[in-house]
Amino acid sequence: MDALEVIDLSDNILIGEFPDFLANFPKLKVLNLANNFLNGTVPTSLRDKSEANELELTLTGKNMTLCFSDENTCRTIGLTPTSNKTPNLGIRIAIRIGIGLGILIGLFVICLVIVLIIGQCQKRKAVAASGSTGEISGLAMPVNAETQQQMHPTVQSIRVGA
Repeated sequence: MDALEVIDLSDNILIGEFPDFLANFPKLKVLNLANNFLNGTVPTSLRDKSEANELELTLTGKNMTLCFSDENTCRTIGLTPTSNKTPNLGIRIAIRIGIGLGILIGLFVICLVIVLIIGQCQKRKAVAASGSTGEISGLAMPVNAETQQQMHPTVQSIRVGA
């Protein structure tokens, strides 16, 4: 991982403390964490590299409350300075509800597919167990008594000759 030069985790709904280990990549040229829900302290080494044009550092977004380790107050990126170090609780709850609903709907669809597959398997087993019943797609087919062949329901027995 020492050769890593670009980390772009923008727009990924990352929530929580700023990961300090991101300052440990010696060849890092680009670090983009824009539009996430990060808070806490950013190592000053990242700011120093950015100011020296050694690192393209992007920490923008309305929901990131960050401060460098030598600052007394944190600021919400894009808004006014604040000492609040946690992202908006309403947004965090909305994200969790969205994720929960997505999982719930996915599980419902999977269960529905399983029920339909089981129903089709049982139907096929029933048809196979009963043998040749003269059914096609669930419709009973009449059988000619003389030839023992199935006939279409609208066709009557036709005799050819005398």
